[in-house]
Amino acid sequence: MKDFQLLRYIKTFGYLIILITVVGCILVYQFARQNQSYTATVILKYVNANASEGLTPAGTEIDVSEIYSASVVTQAIQELGLSTSVESIRSGVTVEEIIPEDELIRKEALLEEGEEYEYFPTQYQVSFTGDSDTNLDYATDVLNAIIDAYLIQYSTKYIDDVSFPQNAANVSVEKYDYIECVDLLQESCNQIVGYLSQKDENYPGFRSTQTGYALSDLQDEYEYIRDTELQKLYAMILNNQIAQDRDVLLTNYANKLTLDRINLTNTSSTLEKTRALIQQFGTKTLDGSNYSFSGTDVTSSGLILADVELDNNRITNTITTYDKLINQYLTLHSEQAFLERSILNYQKMYDTFSQEATGTYIPQGTAAYVSQEITEIAADMSQLYDVVCDTMDEYNGVVSARNINVLTSVAAYSNLSLPIYTGLAMLIFLFMGCCAAIALGRLGDFMNYFLYIDRKTNLPNRGRCDLQVEKYSAHLLPDWFACLYIQFRFDGVNQAGVTRKSGDNALKKLGKILGDALSSEGFVGYNNSGQFIGLFEHCNEDKVQTMVDRITAEIEYANSLEPAESITINVGHAISNMESIYDVRKLLQAAIKNSKQ
Repeated sequence: MKDFQLLRYIKTFGYLIILITVVGCILVYQFARQNQSYTATVILKYVNANASEGLTPAGTEIDVSEIYSASVVTQAIQELGLSTSVESIRSGVTVEEIIPEDELIRKEALLEEGEEYEYFPTQYQVSFTGDSDTNLDYATDVLNAIIDAYLIQYSTKYIDDVSFPQNAANVSVEKYDYIECVDLLQESCNQIVGYLSQKDENYPGFRSTQTGYALSDLQDEYEYIRDTELQKLYAMILNNQIAQDRDVLLTNYANKLTLDRINLTNTSSTLEKTRALIQQFGTKTLDGSNYSFSGTDVTSSGLILADVELDNNRITNTITTYDKLINQYLTLHSEQAFLERSILNYQKMYDTFSQEATGTYIPQGTAAYVSQEITEIAADMSQLYDVVCDTMDEYNGVVSARNINVLTSVAAYSNLSLPIYTGLAMLIFLFMGCCAAIALGRLGDFMNYFLYIDRKTNLPNRGRCDLQVEKYSAHLLPDWFACLYIQFRFDGVNQAGVTRKSGDNALKKLGKILGDALSSEGFVGYNNSGQFIGLFEHCNEDKVQTMVDRITAEIEYANSLEPAESITINVGHAISNMESIYDVRKLLQAAIKNSKQ
C-alpha cells in the first residue's frame, strides 16, 4: 500500500478543499449576517436640583420608561420619516441605570451595618438595537431622534407648565363673519404673545439656530399683526358695518349677550353667597381677603373664628376652609369682571351692526378686500406658527438640557464582527477540507490496495492492468508512446535447497525494483504468470533503453547479494511511432514479440 503522503492528498483533492472552504465561509457569513444586530448607546444624566432624590423639576418621580414611551417613539418615527411600527422600535430600546463604584461600596457598608440604604440613580445608559435589516447609521439616527423627542417632551411635561396656544388655522370667512374672524385672530395673537413673553422671561436672549428667530422677534411679529393689520381691518369693518349676513351676526351677538347675562347673574349670586360666608369669619377676615384680592400676601390665620358653623356642620379645619373660600371668592370676582367686559363688548357690537350706515361711503369691493385680507393674514399666521413651533421645539430641547445632560455622543457598534467570523470560518473549513482530502485520499489508498495491488510484488495487479489498457484503448496512442514487457524467470528453481518461498521473494524483489525504477515514469503493473507491463507516454528509444539498463543493473546487484534468489528477465519494448502502431493492445503484442528475439 502507498505511504501516507499529505501533499499528494491535498494536491489530488485541492478543488474539494477550496469548495468546502468557500461554501463554509458563505454559510457562516449568511448565518452571521442574519443574526447580526446593530446597537447605539448614549448616557443621560438628570441634573435638576432634586434629581438625586429621584424627582423631576415638577416634583414627580423620574420615570425612565418615558424614554421609550409610545408618544416619544412616534415623534421619532415621524421625524425620521420611517414606515416601521412603534412597537418594533420600542422593543429595541433598553435603559440601564449606572451606579458609581463608590456608591456600591457605600451600599455594601451600610447594609453590613444594618442601616437603611436608599439611592436614586441619576445616570442611565440608553441603547437602541436594530436587527439584521438595519445598519449602524440607522441605529444612530433612531437613538438620536428618540433622545431629541424625549428631551422636548420632558421639558414640555415637567418644565414648561404652560400649554402651547393653538393656531387659528381654521379661521376663514366661510365659517365666520368678518368681525368674528378678526376677533379670533386677535385672540390667537394675544395668547401666543403672552406665551412667548413668558418663555422669553424664563430664558432671555434665546435664539433658535434652526429658524434664526429669537422669542422677542416672534413676539414682535405677532404684535405687528395684531396691532397693525388686524386693527386696520377691525376699524374698516366697524366703520363701514361690513358683514356677510347682518341678521345672522346680530342673532349671534344677541345669543351671546343673553348667555353672558345669565352667567353674570349666576356668578354674582354665587359671589354674594361666598361674601356672606366669608363675613361669618369676622370683619378682619374680610379685610384680609381684600388684601389678598389686591395681591398683598396677608397671613389671616389669627383672624379666623374657631366656632363658625356652615350648614349645621362644624368646620373642623378652619384654615383650609377659609383658604378655599378666599380662592373661590377671587375666582368668582374675576369671572364677574370678565363677563361684565364681555357684555359691554357684545352690546357695542350689537348696537353698531344694528344701525344703518349713516353718511359713510363704502367703496365698491370693500367686502371682497376684507375677505382677502383675512385669508392672507390667517395664512401668514399659520406660516409664522410653524416657525414658532420649530423655535419652541429647540427652546424646549435647550431648557431640558439644563435638567438632563447628554454625557456622551451616540456610539454605535455591530454585535457580530462579520470579518472575524468569516476569517475564523475560512480557517476552520480549510482545516476541515484538508481533513476530508486526507480521509478520501487514504480511503482511496486502502481501496486501491485491496482491489488493485498484487500482494507479492506490491505493484498494480492484473485488474488494474486491464483498466489501464482499456483507458488507452479508447483512443489512438500519441507518438513516442512506449510499451514495455518484462517476463520474469527464476533461475534458482532447479537448485538444491531452493523453496517456493525463495521464488516468491525473488518476485517480490523484482516488483520493488520495477516499482522504484518505473513508477515515476508511467504505469507499471504485474499481469500474473511472471509478466510485467509498463505503459509510458513521451518516451523515446533512449529513455526506454535507459530504464532497461537501470533495471538490469538493479537485478544484477540484487542477484549478487542473494544468489539463491537470483532473478532473470526477458525484456521487450515497442514505441508507437517507431512501430507505426497506435493501438495499445497491438503495441503491447509487439513488445512481447520483441522480448522473444
